Amino acid sequence: MSKADLSPNNPWKVFPATKTLAYYHPSAQFIELSEIDSTQFQSALTNRDPKECITVLPLLFHELRHWIDHVATVWGREQLVRMFNAIHAHLANDPEKFHHIVDYRRWQDRDHFAEYYSTIENDRTAGPEDNWIYQHSCGMRFDLRGRLDATSPIFFTGYFWSTGDKACRVPFSVAALLESSAMHFELAAQNIFAAQLNDGERQVEFTQIQSKWRQSLYTPTLGKYSTAVHLIANRLDLIAANHAYPLASALASVCLNLTDGTFDSLVIPDEFAPWGDRNTAAIKRRDRGYAYLVIAFHATSEHIDNPRQWVDEAVQTAGLPSLEELEKTARNALDEVSSAATEGPFSDRLNTIVAAGNETFDAVGITPTVATTLGALGNLKLPPIICSDLQWNQFGKHWLINDPEEAEAWWNQWYMTESQFTEFIQACGI
Repeated sequence: MSKADLSPNNPWKVFPATKTLAYYHPSAQFIELSEIDSTQFQSALTNRDPKECITVLPLLFHELRHWIDHVATVWGREQLVRMFNAIHAHLANDPEKFHHIVDYRRWQDRDHFAEYYSTIENDRTAGPEDNWIYQHSCGMRFDLRGRLDATSPIFFTGYFWSTGDKACRVPFSVAALLESSAMHFELAAQNIFAAQLNDGERQVEFTQIQSKWRQSLYTPTLGKYSTAVHLIANRLDLIAANHAYPLASALASVCLNLTDGTFDSLVIPDEFAPWGDRNTAAIKRRDRGYAYLVIAFHATSEHIDNPRQWVDEAVQTAGLPSLEELEKTARNALDEVSSAATEGPFSDRLNTIVAAGNETFDAVGITPTVATTLGALGNLKLPPIICSDLQWNQFGKHWLINDPEEAEAWWNQWYMTESQFTEFIQACGI
């Protein structure tokens, strides 16, 4: 497997890759640590030196959260089934099944949104006292004919510097929800290992962490990483990232696990009245980013020290069942979604991933945390870690796929097929 093949250059990717230090490959189901070699990685795992761990493991936990969201949420399971159905349709060379290819690509597009819908207006460096002023808005996406589509609303947050200058505009997408959870895992891992440093080093490290995260929250090019957590912080008047990220992550996880029948119960906040029929259009589209907005507007500042209790009260105020009931419904939905998979040469691989995803959901639940994930590592099948030296490394006790040659054969097949998907999509005039 060449280094070029590992690069996350697929324009249809759902998981944002603004950073290049690490990447979870959703099509190949492995994690790449681009600037960490196998010696560094294994040393951090073996020696448990907090200085080494804080360099290596927060990045890993960021991408590991992407893995969890891909294999152990209702949204992720739908993506997996669509992906395997698409490749099986292509390999079968049956035109009657090629609609699976279009279905797969269109759902990726609606989850990520084209770059056209995001804007960077004034990408300056934030000062220590800089904050953003925000404004929510609603527009419409363009259809395939280049006309505004009233059935496809898109919801934005515009950010402004304290001077009034525009900073950026970010759409509320599934990708934004994914990043809020991944950033939560990264921050939590940094805090865990920083707390293990000696007294003198600990305070220095915590100060650096706080400065780094504040800078990232007010960097326009990283807006997709922070917009979901900004919403929570602004609504609840929270200052510290350590307080806002766990709440944003819990809510994002719930929204990724909403099943089709739950969306119609959402109570539209009074503040959304100016958006009129676009609210109902978003619900009909089962827009998970919109669901996050709705529930966040119903949330209160009570129980913010307990993210699970906080989000349980928020979803019920927003018209949804209790968190316990949503968790049961989501677990059942994982099996229902999997039953829609078509048979093909890679069915065994999909079944392996599905089984691992079910075990992961059963272990970490509908609102995963770093603590619950760490506690379950010994029992979960986890994706391989490929370091900068292109060596395969194991994290945890069990491989997801324990044959590197088999995994590479799948990746090579997918890499070739993906470009052929693009040719077919173009032939369809999309």
